Amino acid sequence: MKKLLSILGVTGVVVGTGSFAIAYSINKSSSVKEQVKPEGLTYKTSPQELDLNKDFNLDLYAETEDSFESERILKLFLNDDFNKKKLDKLKLSEKDFIVNNQKSGKKKQSKDDWTIELKGKKNVKNNKAKLNVISAKEYNKYKSELDLIFKLQRDAFGTFHSKRDVLKQLLVYAKDKNLLGLKTFILANGEKEEETLKESSSGQVLNLLKFKFFNKDIELKLNKVMKDKVETKYLQHGQDWKITQIGYKLDQSSKNIVLDIAKYKNIYEVSEHLPLKVNSLEKAFHNIESRYIINLNKWNTSNIKSLLSTFDGAKKFNQDISDWDTSNVTNMRSTFNDAESFDSPLDKWKVHNVKQMDGMFSGAKKFNKDLNSWITSNVNDMETMFWGAEKFDGDISKWDVRNVKSMSRMFAGAESFNKNISKWNTGNVLNMYGMFGGAKKFKHSLSEWKVEKVTDVQDFNGRRESDTFVHFFTKETLPKFNEATKGRKELYK
Repeated sequence: MKKLLSILGVTGVVVGTGSFAIAYSINKSSSVKEQVKPEGLTYKTSPQELDLNKDFNLDLYAETEDSFESERILKLFLNDDFNKKKLDKLKLSEKDFIVNNQKSGKKKQSKDDWTIELKGKKNVKNNKAKLNVISAKEYNKYKSELDLIFKLQRDAFGTFHSKRDVLKQLLVYAKDKNLLGLKTFILANGEKEEETLKESSSGQVLNLLKFKFFNKDIELKLNKVMKDKVETKYLQHGQDWKITQIGYKLDQSSKNIVLDIAKYKNIYEVSEHLPLKVNSLEKAFHNIESRYIINLNKWNTSNIKSLLSTFDGAKKFNQDISDWDTSNVTNMRSTFNDAESFDSPLDKWKVHNVKQMDGMFSGAKKFNKDLNSWITSNVNDMETMFWGAEKFDGDISKWDVRNVKSMSRMFAGAESFNKNISKWNTGNVLNMYGMFGGAKKFKHSLSEWKVEKVTDVQDFNGRRESDTFVHFFTKETLPKFNEATKGRKELYK
């Protein structure tokens, strides 16, 4: 899909004289149109228009607060480093803006009543914005908040981080504090964005990063920077543990950045933010003994590509993580394998990029949720997906399985499953070994399935009871397997 056109426009302008910063209230309304891709996914497009509440930095810093004049405030806006680039790109200048104060009749104008307006331009949305002037005292308050973030994150980076990575991660925490001026928080001139950090031990100052905040210089002195790794920090509470700093490392085989927090199994709380650099949750909570983990449901998982065995063996875990963003995940192999208590909804998960779902709910004895909303058109492996999921009878009738090659033991031991999946397109499946072994409640006919490519249907249905093999299908309800298919002969005895 073509990239969405970026918004052409000025959104919000800051004006101010004196030792101030100017901020604005953001109007989140949008004339966005929603469209539907062929796969069923939605995406948003927006017209080309200027928006004062979005496109510019409206937080400015001035020298003094003795007086407020429209001309001075406008110059602060025009001379801001962030805004200069926008203005040049959009070919806008001083003559395109008007700065006003709602109490202009007073001798000393209020720092809280400034507005700015973009004049004489077509395709403008929100051409007027309210500005809030921030004094030097208030600036120092925000600067102190940023300094505290710096202090807490001094050990939170590894040699795989670039300076740009550090800035992006710090911005996550700064937004949590509702700090103003975040568009002005940038790497200082001369800092190479893609330059990676140097390995250093505690006390060494090998990584001194220079930033700009309201066009003023600030510094971050990183402390310990480990090679291809970030240390996990814990806080003990009785027999349980809180993770105060999420650790992660470079996996040399996959080259993914994976969590490294498996030292203790009784985790009751994790940090609210999953580090942006992490792209795999492989075995992150393997054999965890917790039922619920504070903040886990809040993680932004939009960068995650792999959920391989994430909750494998987490026998007590049953937390609602339906808000996780799984849109970039390609591997869900064994995600909930042997998560015996898990029965939380997952219907909101976006799985359109997933290729591997083999063993995903294998041994998830209590799981029984509908998954019909899942777009499974890219999945190629569903082997043992619900093997031993004894309670599962969720609706999956509309799944697109056209690219699946293996369904071996997919519903083996799924004793409760009885949903009609007769409309599935199984034309590319090669292996159906033991697919319904032990699925004793399944009663639907699969005689219309396309099974020309299937090579193995041994133990396709039924189960052994003593010396007898009990079939759950009849000759009429079985798929029409080729005579040469392995195991076919036994099905018709």
